[in-house]
Amino acid sequence: MDKRRAMRGTDSAKAMTVIRTVSLIGEGTKENPARFLYQYWDLKGNLLASHDTILDSISENISHRSN
Repeated sequence: MDKRRAMRGTDSAKAMTVIRTVSLIGEGTKENPARFLYQYWDLKGNLLASHDTILDSISENISHRSN
């Protein structure tokens, strides 16, 4: 039996109405760099997801080091 997991792809997708907010956060210092925070909200004001773009630069730095 093959022990590797096969990628199934997307099981479901649905177009939904959400509110996206973009905030500039951070102090612009090395310890707390300026960056964007993207947040997604439903129409009732519930936070659905957040994305801090500092995570993008961290993963980019890691991938450049491994090359």
